[in-house]
Amino acid sequence: TKKLYNKMLPTTFLQKDEMSNWEDYIIQNYKTMYKAYFDQKKYIPKENLIEFSFENFEKDKLCFIKQIYEKFSISDFDSFEPILIEYLKSINNYKKNEFKNIDDLTKKKITENWDFTFSKFGYEI
Repeated sequence: TKKLYNKMLPTTFLQKDEMSNWEDYIIQNYKTMYKAYFDQKKYIPKENLIEFSFENFEKDKLCFIKQIYEKFSISDFDSFEPILIEYLKSINNYKKNEFKNIDDLTKKKITENWDFTFSKFGYEI
């Protein structure tokens, strides 16, 4: 997210970028987004929502995508499955970005602002 903000967003500005440090903006944006999600989630019928961790998704992408198709009664998974399998094979060697160590001040900001999401999703801070 930080890399995206630093590289891509300034190219969309008509004026000089006044935000030299996106960290506070990202932290606040994440907090606002997830507070709104948790506040409004109760209005989403259970049959219209599926949640799972990215870590579990990474372990078996095909299975999770199939579950999504089944949960939402999306037709033709059988015809899509071979295409999906080929695509998943093509990205099999994809290497995720590794995060450098986060400084103590940023960790403190994240803990103070995102602790509610970590606990709701069962992640350790």
